[in-house]
Order: sequence, then C-alpha cells, then structure tokens
Amino acid sequence: MRVERERMILRPYQVEDLDIVLAAEDGSALIANTMGTGKTLLAVEAVRAVAPATGRALVIAPLNTHTGWERTIRAQSGPDTPIHRLTGGKDGKLAWDALADGWAGWYLIGWEYFRRFDWRPPGVFDVAVADECHRAQNRKSKTAKALWSVRARRKLAMSGTPAGNRIEGLWSVLHWLWPEQHPHYWPWVKKYLRTRPNRYTQVEIVGEKVPGQVIRSVPCYTRRKLEDVVADLPERITYTVDTRMLPAQARIYRQFEAQSLAWLKEHPVATPLPVQQRLRMLQTALGVPTLFEKEELDEDGFPKTEIGFEPDCKSAKIDAMLDIVSDLPEHTPVMVYTHSARFAEVVVARLNDKGIGRAELWTGRVPQHTRMRVLKEFGGGVRFIVAGIAAIGEGVDGLQRVCNHEIWLSKHDNGLLNEQAAARLLRMGQSKPVLSWVIRAEDTIDTLVYQRLDENAEAMAFALEKED
Repeated sequence: MRVERERMILRPYQVEDLDIVLAAEDGSALIANTMGTGKTLLAVEAVRAVAPATGRALVIAPLNTHTGWERTIRAQSGPDTPIHRLTGGKDGKLAWDALADGWAGWYLIGWEYFRRFDWRPPGVFDVAVADECHRAQNRKSKTAKALWSVRARRKLAMSGTPAGNRIEGLWSVLHWLWPEQHPHYWPWVKKYLRTRPNRYTQVEIVGEKVPGQVIRSVPCYTRRKLEDVVADLPERITYTVDTRMLPAQARIYRQFEAQSLAWLKEHPVATPLPVQQRLRMLQTALGVPTLFEKEELDEDGFPKTEIGFEPDCKSAKIDAMLDIVSDLPEHTPVMVYTHSARFAEVVVARLNDKGIGRAELWTGRVPQHTRMRVLKEFGGGVRFIVAGIAAIGEGVDGLQRVCNHEIWLSKHDNGLLNEQAAARLLRMGQSKPVLSWVIRAEDTIDTLVYQRLDENAEAMAFALEKED
C-alpha cells in the first residue's frame, strides 16, 4: 500500500530564498544555509519551478540522505513522480539505462558512487544539485573532477560549509557553478587570498585578503543560520572537563611526544613521520593503547601489527565520562562522540559492563539496518549511542526528539564533521537546552586541536558572511 505524504509548505524565509535562487541570471546558485534550515525542501521547490514535466534533474547527495530526498520529492511533486537511483545492482542498472535513454524524472546518485567514475552523463540536465557540495572541496580529487563533468542548464550547490575547512576549498564549487568567472585556481588565489612561503608545500594559504570578499563576489548566494530562523531553538550549554591522564597513559604519551618511539609492553613502536606521531598522541590521550598482531605477514615474513585498545584499557576520559553519567537522572539518554571508531567499541563495552543502561555502537562498520534499529530504540531500550564522529554527521534525524545530553571524548581533526555531529541534537524538534560535556586530557595535543578547531570555525564564519 502506498502512503501519500502531505505537501510541505515553505516558511517565509524559504520563500525569500527561493525567489533569490529563481532570479539568478545564469541559473546557478550557492545555497549555504546551515544544517536544519530545510535546504532539501528549498532545492526541490527550485527544481520544480524551472524543470519541465518532461525534464531531468540530477541530485548528487550522500547515500544516507536519499530516503529524505525521495520523501520530499514525492511529497511536493506527487507519489508517481519518477525517481531513479543510480546505484549498483539490478535496480541501479535500470536507472542507468533510463539515464542513457533520456527518460524524464529525478536521478539520485551518492557521492560515494559518483566519484568512482570518470563519467560524462549523456546530454544536459535541466537542473543539477550538488548536496553537501563541500565533498568536492579538493580540486585534485576524483570527486571534484567528476562534478565538473556534469552539464546542466541550472546548477545548485548546497552546504552549510561549502568551503569545507579551508576557504580555498570553495574554488572547486565556484568553478562548477560559474566556470567562466572562476576558470583557473591560482589566479583566483592571487586575487582573493593571502599566501606565504612554506618549506613543504612552497605556498601556504593563510586566509582571505578581505574577510567575506570571496562570498561577496558570488552572483547568487543564500546564507541562513538555524538560530536566526527558528525563534524557539534552545541553547547549547557546554562544560569543559579537564582530566589528567592515568600514569600508564602519561608514560606512553610522553615517549611518543619526545622520541617518536614508545614501548607498548615489550614492543617498541616507532612513529617516524610527524603525522603518525600526532596520530599516536591522539590515541594515547584517549586511553592506553595496545599493539595487536594481524593474520597477514609483511614483506619480511613477520605478522603485520596495528595499534588499538583492549576492552579493559585504562582511560582517564572513560572514568570522567562515567562520573558525568553517574550524576544524571537514571535512564537519561546520552550521545557519546569520539573521533576513534576503535575507541568507541571500548566505550560501548565499558558502559554495558557497568549495567547502567544499554549502549550501542554507531560507526562506519555498523550496517545501515542496525543503525536504523538503534535509532528506533534510542531513548527506550537503548540509553547510550557511542558514535564515531565521521559516521553520525549526515542523514540522521530524530535523535533530538529523545535526547539533549552529549559527551565528547575527543574531536575530529575535520571541524566540519564535528559541526555535523553537533547538529544531531541541536536542530528543529529539540525542545530542551542541549547539555554538552567536552572532556580534554590536560597537557596533551587535545588543547592544541580544540584551539585550532575554534580558530578555524571563527575564521570560516567570517568568510561565509556576505554582508560587510
């Protein structure tokens, strides 16, 4: 039985944004409204306004958002609207055949699948939408090159952070939207950005010459913040919890910090490159790491090794998390975040051992059907969701209706991923203030990471404002 969904009505600010998008002289627009402001609905209405019934619209979006896209398209255009998902398998082949034959309708493809191919879709789309367009921020990536190959009469790029973590990341998106205005990267850098010599990369970009100058050059641009359009949005109250590493953690951490070499029990572990050294320090700030032998052998015939965590590893951060949870009312749902998927497994095991409520894992290794079950049971049979920051950020809605407590055991180097994860609770549908605990390890790389993330976020906020 097919259920017809009720058509959604645009809010006043969405009507204003739709008028801006439709008024674009060349048909292209950059929609930089932040998460939770209804960009999908805005884009669907824009496509419906300009694409004929016999036309074709391409939507490039994360796979886990396709259900939301399809739901919105059918609600606004009718349950019989043709939607083709360009994926693998039998259904995907039918969709690819429909595309090749020029059939009308909506074509949905995930970034994960889209970037694999040096494909040039046949013909020209009436409209092409790049949702979460920051995925193409690296101009040298397959993703960016695949995006540039898409031809359309109108183009929409959507992301609350279209430049990703660096203002120079915006060029790839602008080059797709307005290739004649932004044909070449380095002349664009010279015109808008400040640079300085760098011994490793020769040239380092340090920011805009004039904050907001790049965005002010964009022909068609919208920027709405959730807190500006939702009058009753609760606040986020953040508590910073500084904790000292346990002696075993501190000993290994200082060895990595000083020598790029540490002893994990009887095994010496070297980190010859600064990137590896930094990774080891981040791991050790979470808990005491362990060296594990893998089944496959290296080129010398010895077992390959990797660093991870034992289920009972000592961790000052886990201890601090348990102290926080013990002060909360019984059965209070809590989201727990960490950048390390391996450490998330340890946290789940530790919480379940304590018998204070069922904890479930949410990382890239967890199948989609299991995630949907966890989402359905959260706030009931499931009290804790321990999430990898990279896995929880996109296409997850509903957590805010049952939870307003979150604990950060670590932050991801990619500030955009942190922002997306943080938006799981503070979004439309949240009725209470979000209580957020950020646990830092004193005198470690944590302090530097958090400081850099804050500085980058502040600089990007200035860069994305069009007004002087």
